[in-house]
Amino acid sequence: MAADSLTALVTELHALRITLERLQVTLAALARVADDHEARVRVLERRQQSLTPVVSALAFLLGVVATELIARIL
Repeated sequence: MAADSLTALVTELHALRITLERLQVTLAALARVADDHEARVRVLERRQQSLTPVVSALAFLLGVVATELIARIL
């Protein structure tokens, strides 16, 4: 009877070990995905910062052109 209980306990511990190994693999994959996501976000932030002056200049020029067109029409 004690041997059966011990065998069942060892079996459960083995199953728990396998589950923990799977969890470790899953967490490692999740960490890689998170690192990749952070790197992509940093790239997008840098591009946004470099494009902000260009967009501002284009908006200013568009405003100047629109003002001139309105002034000529009126």
